[in-house]
Amino acid sequence: MTTWTHFEDSDGPGGECNESDAPSGNPPRDFRELFRQVLLVTFAGFVYFGVRGLTQGSPAEAVERGLGILEWEESLGIAIEREAQQLIVGSEMLVTLANWVYIWFHWPVIIATLVWLHRNHRLEYLLLRNAMFVSGAIGMVIFALYPVAPPRLTEAGFIDTVTDLSTSYRVLQPPALVNKYAAVPSLHVGWNLLAGIIVAMIGLAVAQRIPASLRSMGRAEKASAEPEMTDEPKLSQ
Repeated sequence: MTTWTHFEDSDGPGGECNESDAPSGNPPRDFRELFRQVLLVTFAGFVYFGVRGLTQGSPAEAVERGLGILEWEESLGIAIEREAQQLIVGSEMLVTLANWVYIWFHWPVIIATLVWLHRNHRLEYLLLRNAMFVSGAIGMVIFALYPVAPPRLTEAGFIDTVTDLSTSYRVLQPPALVNKYAAVPSLHVGWNLLAGIIVAMIGLAVAQRIPASLRSMGRAEKASAEPEMTDEPKLSQ
């Protein structure tokens, strides 16, 4: 874990973090550090737009590859997406619920998780941020070299419920900011999975500390009660 604590610059003299500036194991969170985070995100945005430009010129190849993946799934007997969608398209409530999960459980949840981790679990924040950057960089290379259209753009019998039946998606992700042929790998799923794993790790660590905390509380109560028992005045004979 020491590797993560030294990933960011420190404020103390000689490169050491002052204990008065930050709790043990957590680097200081000042404006300079926040500025570095903004620069990193901005740089990632420029990279994204560059890759998007590379992939926009090959829609035919992207659709052909998307259809090829669907055919491969059918050969393995795991092509269940179309049947799964048919189970809910007849219900406006279920479609709306699915759309909202797809829309609001991506960027809003990821951003809220990063902010929460940055304020309360700094090491886990660095772990998630760096994992997203590394996986995003790998994904960008694949998007440029091997663009793949998602099933909704392959005309293979799928209904694009998010685009056709929802306006919130285009508010959060305007068409100019969306890479339509970035279906493989799916960072939409992958980054949410990474955030979920980090939150689960923190929850598991907290759950593991609960029994020890309860035992400590029990011992403290017992210790505070013992003097009261020994200090009771003795009855005269």
